[in-house]
Amino acid sequence: MTLPDLNWAAAIRFVQNCQNSATDDPPDKGGFIYRPDRSNAGQTNLPSGRIAYRSYGSMTYAGLLSYIYADLKSDDPRVTSALDWLRRQLHGR
Repeated sequence: MTLPDLNWAAAIRFVQNCQNSATDDPPDKGGFIYRPDRSNAGQTNLPSGRIAYRSYGSMTYAGLLSYIYADLKSDDPRVTSALDWLRRQLHGR
């Protein structure tokens, strides 16, 4: 029995939807959350009235690893954004 190929485009879309790439909250930009509508790290109520889900390390690692498995290149904006988030966490916000 052969297994069907993974739908990489759909997988990347899901992972991308878990990345805080369009957030109004700069400290969380580029990091990852558990799923598009939830973060185990909590949320921030922004002055604009929007809710920003907080990025956290284990999900950012998982998201970055997923991009690597999907063969995204190191200069892809989604990858560089995740790496930037990780660097900010190492050096303080």
